[in-house]
Amino acid sequence: MHVLISLLLVWVSQCVSAQEGPPIGGIFYKDSEDMKAALEVSAKSFNFTASIKEVSTRGEVLEISKYVCQLAEEGVIGIIDGTGGRSSEIIQGLCDALELPHISIEHNDLYSDDWFVLNMYPSPTAYNMVLQKLILHKEWKNFTLLYTKGHSLIRVSELLQMGNDTLVVSLRELSGSDYRDVLIDAKHNGYRNFVVDTPSRYLEQVLLHAQQVGMMAEEHSYIFVSPDLFTLDMSRYKYGGVNMTGFRLVELQDKDNEKLWNFTSTLNIETGKIFKPEQLKTQVLLIHDAVEVFAAASKKVKVQPE
Repeated sequence: MHVLISLLLVWVSQCVSAQEGPPIGGIFYKDSEDMKAALEVSAKSFNFTASIKEVSTRGEVLEISKYVCQLAEEGVIGIIDGTGGRSSEIIQGLCDALELPHISIEHNDLYSDDWFVLNMYPSPTAYNMVLQKLILHKEWKNFTLLYTKGHSLIRVSELLQMGNDTLVVSLRELSGSDYRDVLIDAKHNGYRNFVVDTPSRYLEQVLLHAQQVGMMAEEHSYIFVSPDLFTLDMSRYKYGGVNMTGFRLVELQDKDNEKLWNFTSTLNIETGKIFKPEQLKTQVLLIHDAVEVFAAASKKVKVQPE
C-alpha cells in the first residue's frame, strides 16, 4: 500500500506541474454506461479530466492491451478498471510493467505487494471473516453454498472448511440460464440455509427462480455475498417470510452524507436516469471513491515543500 501511494504521488506530481486537470484513465465495456458516467462525473467534481476506453467484448486481449498503452501515452495518472476477471489480469500485468497505478473496483483474487494495484473492493479475508461470524451467529446446523459457474470461490473459501460433526456444508453450482433444477434438487434434499456467491448481474435471476420453486418461505434463510442485493426491488419477496441477509458498503442512514446525494444528483443529470442513492451499484460508488483517492494524492503533492 505504501509503495502504491508513493507511486500515486509521483504520477500526480508530474501531471500537476504540467497542466491543470490531469487525466485519469478508465477502461470499461461498451455496455457499462453507468460506470463510464460515474467516472466522467467524478473526474469533473475533483477537477480532473477523464479518458475512457471502451472494450467491445469480454476477453479482447489485444484491444485491452492497446488501450492500456494508449492511456499510458496520454499521461494518465492511473487507470480505473471496470472490466474484471481475466481482463483485469491483463490490465494489471501491463500496469505493473509500466509502473502505472491500477485501480480495481471489483473482487480480485490477485494480490501482491509488488504490484501497482489498489483494490477498492473489500478483500476476500474480510469477506470470509464476516461470513463465518454471521453463520455462527445464526446458529445454522447446515448450509448450502450456491455459486455461479466460472465465479471464483475465494471470497468464501474459509466457509468450505467450516464443516464438522455439528455443521454440514454442501456445495451447488448454478450454471446456464436456468437455476431451477438445481434449486429444486436442493429443496428435495431439505436444504433451507444458503450462502449465495454470485456476480450482482445474476442476483435477480437467483431470487426469481428461488421464488418460482417455492424456496422463499419462512423456513428459508439466505446470506448474499454481493453488496448489491439491496439495490434491487425487494418488495415482491417481503410477504413470503424468507430471511435474507446482505451487505452494503455505503451508509445510507447518514442524512448528512452530502457527497453521496450530490454525486447521485449529478449522475442522474449525466445519464438521464432517476437513481436514488440506495440504487447505485457498488462499482459506481467505488469509481467515485477511486477518483477521490487521486484527488487526495494531488492535494498532498501541492502542499509538499520544494
